[in-house]
Amino acid sequence: MTTDAFRIDFAQSPVVSVVDPSFVMQVLSRMERSPSERLTADLAREIAVREGIKAVLAGEITTVGNGYMLTARVVSAEDATVLVADRVSAASLNDVITAIDRLSKEIRASIGEPLRSLRENEALQRVTTSSLEALRKYSQASRAINAGDVIQGRALLKDALVLDSTFAMAHRRLGLVSLDRAEQVHGLTQAYQFRERLTDREQGLTIGAYHLFVTGDDGAAIESLAGVLEHYPDDPTALNSIGLAHVMRRDHVGAERYFVRALQASPHSPDRYAALIDIQTVLGKMDDAELNAQHLREEFPGHPTSVFVDAKLATVEFDYVRADSIVFGFLDKRGPPHFWRGPAYALLASNAFVRGRLVVGERYLTDAMTVFEDASVPSEALASGLQLAVVDLLLHDDRDRALARVDTVLQRYPLDNIDPLNTPYLQIAQLYAVAKDTARAGRALHQFAERVGEYRDIFRSIEIVRGG
Repeated sequence: MTTDAFRIDFAQSPVVSVVDPSFVMQVLSRMERSPSERLTADLAREIAVREGIKAVLAGEITTVGNGYMLTARVVSAEDATVLVADRVSAASLNDVITAIDRLSKEIRASIGEPLRSLRENEALQRVTTSSLEALRKYSQASRAINAGDVIQGRALLKDALVLDSTFAMAHRRLGLVSLDRAEQVHGLTQAYQFRERLTDREQGLTIGAYHLFVTGDDGAAIESLAGVLEHYPDDPTALNSIGLAHVMRRDHVGAERYFVRALQASPHSPDRYAALIDIQTVLGKMDDAELNAQHLREEFPGHPTSVFVDAKLATVEFDYVRADSIVFGFLDKRGPPHFWRGPAYALLASNAFVRGRLVVGERYLTDAMTVFEDASVPSEALASGLQLAVVDLLLHDDRDRALARVDTVLQRYPLDNIDPLNTPYLQIAQLYAVAKDTARAGRALHQFAERVGEYRDIFRSIEIVRGG
């Protein structure tokens, strides 16, 4: 009763906002604590840090002889520095409410300047984990990824998982931002296994991502994500994910509708822009795509996603010189890590092959292979090497050179050293088959069947996703 009385009285201050108890219960749930748990000063401070709240109010009542002593202090959430403290006495139990009123007025009169002196704290991501430090790492990772530094973001997500190995949303995010198919499947599967620890919203997003990118069951994904939208109709992650499910179904009109809503709900996300622009390009809505690309460019100048969107739009419009110029400027200016450099060289190679510049295209593919090799991503380096063999076979019509190229890249990147989920057995078998080397094509398929085992359904889903 005394707590409620103080809260009501203290809320009259024009410089503070008192958090509603129901909100505190929600945060406790994401902390994997009981919503009815008694709030200590330390627990209240952690809640405040998670939510970007500057300070917390702590108080107590103690007996002094036949009367009572009421104390209150406002402390910084970040470091527990006492900003304001005061105390009043009550002669008897009947005087406690009056004493609370006096104490509240004195604290309210003193809190303004100390509170304004505190810097604004950015709220951490609202996801479930019992570890505050893991949540800090996750939030830092989100900021890095949104800024285009995916490598740093992945490293921070891995740090978060060291601190909390059951952090489902960190597993999920790591899976979604990985170039590595094995890491993607592992992350999303781990998140799915820990889904019972999550809030209903997080569960829906996790189940949706699992079915989208692991099982390939777009119907199950849509069902789960639609459940999220029933309670959170403007949830940008659910909207974007349902859009991706419609892409898998080749329902591009439906996908655009959801991508538009996702961007409206989260207009400060380069990835939301990119998804919408891609689908508008597929639909032939070039004016809309160009307009959204302009918005993306203005809001995120120099962001890698914006650069790639501009280059791809130029390619779609057959302006390969402008596309190459955009990519060259990006490579020269930023010196980006392999996550961006590899795809940049691959785009340059594609543009060169389209124009019949085979030697130039081969050089860029070789550059991409070197980038991934230096970054210790052998699966991507192998993929680039196999693309060079395809060029030998289909563009140079040189079967012997293509087969020799395959032998060289397989010696350089032995398949046994690469996770089965990252190994392009089917691409290798197809290449051998086109080269009319049926014996080696059969061996590649046999290796595929032997090594994949329980991953068969996952490889089926890979082909579904790529086909979309």
